Amino acid sequence: MKTERIHWIDSLKGFAILSMILYHFTFNLNLLNIYPIDIYSGLWVILARFIQFTFLTAVGISIYISYAKYQDYSKFLKRQFRRSAILLGIAMGITLVTFFVYPQGYIKFGVLHLISIASILGALLIRYNFLMIFLIFISLILGNIFSQITLNTPMLMPLGIMYQNFYSLDYFPIFPWISLIFTGIVLARLMENLKLLKNFNFLPRFKWLEGAGKRSLIIYLVHQPILLGLIWLLSKTNVLK
Repeated sequence: MKTERIHWIDSLKGFAILSMILYHFTFNLNLLNIYPIDIYSGLWVILARFIQFTFLTAVGISIYISYAKYQDYSKFLKRQFRRSAILLGIAMGITLVTFFVYPQGYIKFGVLHLISIASILGALLIRYNFLMIFLIFISLILGNIFSQITLNTPMLMPLGIMYQNFYSLDYFPIFPWISLIFTGIVLARLMENLKLLKNFNFLPRFKWLEGAGKRSLIIYLVHQPILLGLIWLLSKTNVLK
């Protein structure tokens, strides 16, 4: 089913993904001890949270837009299951690769793991708006509670309950992060009811941002190898020394 894209959503996702590249460049410099940058405080933390909030909310908006395109809910559900399965497969591949490349902090449950699970749950609950709003608050509460618990087992790590000496380069547990994707779904429904969802297309268009947003998954998958290669090249040419 081919329909007109809503360009401001693509631009929003593009802005988030390009901002993420900037953040990860500095993150890599710090991780590799090439240039000390305190990415865990100040403006860098604000930037990281802005990227996370923007991108995950945009994911929720995109899920609702996809739902709105289908008159047959079962077809939408099948599409979401298929896309989520693909995402989960890619996420597990990232887990495997990072385990061999950086075993001390490999990605156990990162942003793609979260999106794959949230896409299914969001699709199953998308017709129940008040329930989804309720679950947003429940997710935030559980996230706060779970973050204060440490167990001896990794079994509940995807829910937000960490185990002793836990460390991962990328960690987005279901609670509280699924609340942002659900918020995007609820926000998109509200904007559609107010006739605002498509009417934001009067905003100026930036083709390069739209292009990045349309290809956000591909950019996410390839940006780190490219950044690491660039950093290696710059370090060899003494630019970073």
